[in-house]
This record gives sequence, C-alpha cells and structure tokens, in this order.
Amino acid sequence: MSDNEEPTLSFSYDFDERAAWDIEAKGWARAVVRLPGGRRVAVNFYDPVVVAQELERDEVCVGEPGMIVVPSVTLENMNRAVHQLYGEGYFDSLADLLRVPCPCCGHLTLGAYPTNPAGYCDVCPVCFWVRNSLQSANPELEGGGNRISLTAARANYREFGASEKMFLGNVRPPRPEEMPPCETGSDV
Repeated sequence: MSDNEEPTLSFSYDFDERAAWDIEAKGWARAVVRLPGGRRVAVNFYDPVVVAQELERDEVCVGEPGMIVVPSVTLENMNRAVHQLYGEGYFDSLADLLRVPCPCCGHLTLGAYPTNPAGYCDVCPVCFWVRNSLQSANPELEGGGNRISLTAARANYREFGASEKMFLGNVRPPRPEEMPPCETGSDV
C-alpha cells in the first residue's frame, strides 16, 4: 500500500444530484468504505435529527456497527468523516467486528455486508473464492462467480491451499485475526 492511498466511499446506486438531495432530506445513507489495501466496510451515516427522533420513540439507545453521525448527510460531510475516522483507526476495529468466514476456507476474511448491492463482490484473499449466496446455498452448483462448485473448492483448499490451482499465485496465508474461533469448528 502506498502512502497516497486514501479511503473512498461507494454507493449501491448512482450518486447524482437527486441522490444527494434525497439522502440529505432523509438524514441517513448506507455506503461502503473502500479502505487502502482493498478491504470494504459497510457504514451508515445519520444526522443528529434522525438519531434524536429514534430516541424520542422511547428507544433506550441508538447504535449499530458502522454507525457514523455527521452534522448533515452530505457527500462532503461523509467524505470528511471517513477521512477523519480512517486517520483515527476507526475502521481497523470496525472491520474486525464485521468479518465473516469464507464459505470455502473458513477464515474470517469477508465483510459482513447486509445486502449485495450491484457491483459488490467479496473475494477471499486466503483461497480466492468469490462469495455468492447461490453457491453457498447450493454447494454442488458450478458456475457464476466461481467456475467450480463450493464442495470442489473446499477439497482443493484442503489439498493445495487455493480454491483452484490457477489462483495459487493470488492467495496469501491467513492473518492471526482471520483465524476462525476454535469453538465454531469448520466443515472445510
């Protein structure tokens, strides 16, 4: 990673003048922060008025992973918040909270994004499996984001350390924080 890389925001929709007006009027927006190095973190921006309205509904508190409160939900404020929080290390701890196991190798390498917006893709850096809900639900299915089935990819990972031999040059060993908890077990 070079020193000039910065975090960037991406949205599951075209961010045009209409979208900018809509999110500022609503007082909230969902986005993905793309961090230097390729990690992605799901975040939700709120303005203080929306948070206060939630509290007025007899809520005890308002909170969620990735919640960022800005004075007004504008592109400028969201970008300023992302850069400030990135400098403070906010996304390092948040990304740890949002990691889920790869369905192929079992390591905690994939972001826990609640929906799958257009263009959002998670590739495990440990085994190079492309996460997709269709193959996770049907492990014998071939095609889609991966040429082979999830069952075959798991066997390949156990045998030679990648979902397919052609990806051996793309994979890396798992980092300590990516190791799955011992008590969960794994079927890989």
